[in-house]
Amino acid sequence: MSTVEPRQKRLSVVGVLAIAGSMVIGIPLASAKELLFGARGEILSVSQSTVKAGRIVKVEGRKFNPEVGIYLALCKIPTTGALPTPCSSVDMSGESNTGYWISSNAPSYASGLTKPFTKSGSFTVELKLNPKINNFTCGNGDCAITVRADHLRTGDRSYDMYLPIKFKKNTNR
Repeated sequence: MSTVEPRQKRLSVVGVLAIAGSMVIGIPLASAKELLFGARGEILSVSQSTVKAGRIVKVEGRKFNPEVGIYLALCKIPTTGALPTPCSSVDMSGESNTGYWISSNAPSYASGLTKPFTKSGSFTVELKLNPKINNFTCGNGDCAITVRADHLRTGDRSYDMYLPIKFKKNTNR
């Protein structure tokens, strides 16, 4: 049973194009982005999908509905239809970069806690990735940079997006 919703499409050709492009114009492979397309045309990208623990990656979203708040964090990929959990904490202080609440129309009590979308439904954040989430440790491919509707639509799984992340093993030799 697949854990990633079938309506989401990962652009597998990106890897091929990145390799071909890097050979032709000399761009390092690390600049290749992973892309994921959501059910409503949303585009989620990450600067790197195989990382060392503690790495900060650039995550960009495009074409999101600015009327629907989202949480963005590293989460264990759930079975289809289940709420993603555990997840890295949404960073209310703005200092740890472990998760975000992105909303342009958050409730009044959330003043200063959210990062707004642009008018076109875009966002760019830096996310610090660590394989340890509470009592769970991510293996290879069982965790993902996750987007889901915020707590105002907790039960709505149609906004869920999962961009799998793999952690490099520490080699201290």
